[in-house]
Amino acid sequence: MRDDLDQQFAGFGAELPPVAWASPTEIRRRGDRRRLVRTAATGAAAVLLVVTGVSTAMALGGGSAEPQPGASPQVSASAGVSDIPSTALLTPADIGAGVELMPGEVDDPRYDSVARCQSEGMWDGTPKAPVAGYAVRRTAAYRLDPARQTAEYTQWVGGYASAELAAQQLAHDRAGFEHCALLDMGGGFTHSFTISETGFAGDESLLVTFVVKMPDKPDRTFLYATFRVGAVYAVIHNREGTSPAEVRQLAVRAAERICATMAVC
Repeated sequence: MRDDLDQQFAGFGAELPPVAWASPTEIRRRGDRRRLVRTAATGAAAVLLVVTGVSTAMALGGGSAEPQPGASPQVSASAGVSDIPSTALLTPADIGAGVELMPGEVDDPRYDSVARCQSEGMWDGTPKAPVAGYAVRRTAAYRLDPARQTAEYTQWVGGYASAELAAQQLAHDRAGFEHCALLDMGGGFTHSFTISETGFAGDESLLVTFVVKMPDKPDRTFLYATFRVGAVYAVIHNREGTSPAEVRQLAVRAAERICATMAVC
């Protein structure tokens, strides 16, 4: 299992160029404008999608404005994604001083404990993930210590054929976290997922707290940020000890970078 991100990577690109970030006022203005456009389009072009879940792979959810319980976020119709440029991903400088890009590629996001939960009948997998899956993806791994052979941060970005399909994947993933919130892994080990926050980045977002409890050892806690920007679905895994504020900031930067380099906003 990759609960502590202990993965090996080999041969991944060079450092990415910087992007000029919008001011907080501009970010809020763009979000307000997107919500207004989405509302105006509801009667004709917009498509409504029930977003209530999360996956055996990875997670996203929430909303640009946090929905009330039982509410369904509105997903406007949008063109799909056929390419993800390297500039759409976070740079090491976005994460912090001393961070470097690692060689290698990141696996598709997957939580073994959620998959086990489903296989044991605790969750039937609904709402279902899109059958076609993503059309294109790009990944990156980062570390603080040059001597480390494992990543401390990873980013996975997937482009779907439409915003509706990306939202469907997010809904499936979210449901997985909710239905598989606590799982006995045997031998005194438990895994737990908690959706701590929503609606802080992109069109939909989740801050997920993952806790591994082990016998006779301290708990290990990791934070995941998952979000959707149009037809793009992204996941950021953060090193142990990263604060929720840092995770939110990274997700906002990542969503802004996607908006600045791809025609999805």
